Amino acid sequence: MQQPDKHNRPGGTPTGGGEPVAPRTMAAPATREDRWPPNRNPADAAPMPIKPSALWARARRATTVPPRKGAGWVYWPFRVVVSAAGVLLFNQAVFAGQFLSGTFGAVHTHRENATFAGIAVLAAALAAVPIRWPGRGPSWPIFACLGLFGLIALQMMLGFARVLTVHVPLGVAIIALAVLLVIWAWRPHHLPAGATAEQPTVDPTPAATEGRS
Repeated sequence: MQQPDKHNRPGGTPTGGGEPVAPRTMAAPATREDRWPPNRNPADAAPMPIKPSALWARARRATTVPPRKGAGWVYWPFRVVVSAAGVLLFNQAVFAGQFLSGTFGAVHTHRENATFAGIAVLAAALAAVPIRWPGRGPSWPIFACLGLFGLIALQMMLGFARVLTVHVPLGVAIIALAVLLVIWAWRPHHLPAGATAEQPTVDPTPAATEGRS
């Protein structure tokens, strides 16, 4: 076999009678997918499946918002009024005990104090409205106070009817419920920062890469 001439051009007709020399080929530049590490996804690639734990963490962040400073004023009207109602309801047991001890004039005080206690509980229901609007807090204190007012009205009816078998234990239950409301009212509460009825607040932190292996 005749050796190609050194003057032969690559890929052309041999000048010295030799065989054509194969042309040199340049390697294609590496694409983005070739350069991307095997354990990572490029931006334009299909997303990898997210674990359920990452979905749960994302849902928790979407419903968790930082507290808003200076917004606790909406609890103060409810705290003051429900505390006064709790004191009046506790005095009901004191006046009842004085009556049972022989101070018969205490029954009149017991009857009048029940009226004031019912009015105070109804006022507490109104004072709980700012907790929900505009405070965006829970609405159950409003209904709890209304329910407690209904129990007080029933308690007064049983007292006038002399049904002491139900009147006494119901009075104890009413006082216990009032104490629970007072305890909840004085606990520290945090309100959502900038949350409104039209646009709920969510955490803008992206969580697209959580839970990927």
